[in-house]
Amino acid sequence: MSPYDCDSSIFVVFDLVRAFRSRFEEAVAASSVAVTPAESRVLLDLTKHGPSRQAEIGERLSIGAMSVTGLVDRLERAGFIRREADPHDRRAKCIHLTDASRSVLDEVQSVKQALRERAGRGIDPADYEVYARVIRRMRSNLADDPQPEDALPSNAGSERSNA
Repeated sequence: MSPYDCDSSIFVVFDLVRAFRSRFEEAVAASSVAVTPAESRVLLDLTKHGPSRQAEIGERLSIGAMSVTGLVDRLERAGFIRREADPHDRRAKCIHLTDASRSVLDEVQSVKQALRERAGRGIDPADYEVYARVIRRMRSNLADDPQPEDALPSNAGSERSNA
């Protein structure tokens, strides 16, 4: 028996993240969604954070500059995003979602919902709400720039749809 706890909550979270990402990528690839799993992550990031520079998107998604450029180029050709001059720096461009991205995001949302339902099988809704609140708090505790939604009070409404 190892003296190291290889089944600690940290390793369980690592395993859970890998499983979620793998199942999400499989589901997007198997669906009729008109984007790749990586492209869908860019669209979801823009949904959460609003218009952003490519470097900001790459940093948030832990994607290199060249990869972000390729993703953004493909999404722009497909009409799901557009580049506009950054109002604070005319040398830079901000990436914006287009109206055409809404239908793709609706499809991605359906994939995410099915994945949440699969992952949540056999879990009491109240327990799931506690889980969602706890992982958001942990994310805030570890973040360099905590997000306001990470500090939700314990009596916040149902978070199952956001996890």
